[in-house]
Amino acid sequence: MVKQMIGQVLAMLSHHHKVFLLRFDLHQQGNPLNNKRISVFIRQLFGRIETGYKVKRIGYLWVREQEQSDNPHYHFAILLDGSKVQHPHYLLEMVKEVWEFMDGTAWIPRNCYYRIKRDDFNAVQLVVLRVSYFAKGRGKDSGGATRKNYGTSRIAFA
Repeated sequence: MVKQMIGQVLAMLSHHHKVFLLRFDLHQQGNPLNNKRISVFIRQLFGRIETGYKVKRIGYLWVREQEQSDNPHYHFAILLDGSKVQHPHYLLEMVKEVWEFMDGTAWIPRNCYYRIKRDDFNAVQLVVLRVSYFAKGRGKDSGGATRKNYGTSRIAFA
């Protein structure tokens, strides 16, 4: 899981000198037996992002977790061309609008975004550390064999 996630960060950096990463959580009501809700969220949100930011590729990472709550939640990260996105304000509004329309709530952590440059090893290392949290073992197996616990974009290296 963590290898695929880091791979997507590095693949985006192979296409763009600067990459913008936004990290947030999505909480939902109920405990659906599949991840259709996250698939719908991705389609709707990415349509808005493509229109609003005029980007060609969108990277993403998500994990589904359920520990003590009755309902699972998702940790999510979006990767975009850093020359087209400078700040998360507009992007966060889109995330909240789409997910709240789907009867969920979005939670935005402190330091929710990173602007990394291809040749800035320290910044890349910070992002790798941040997304590696997604791969922690706790809370991952609650869905059984009927649903995936994580997903990533499939961006190939340039």
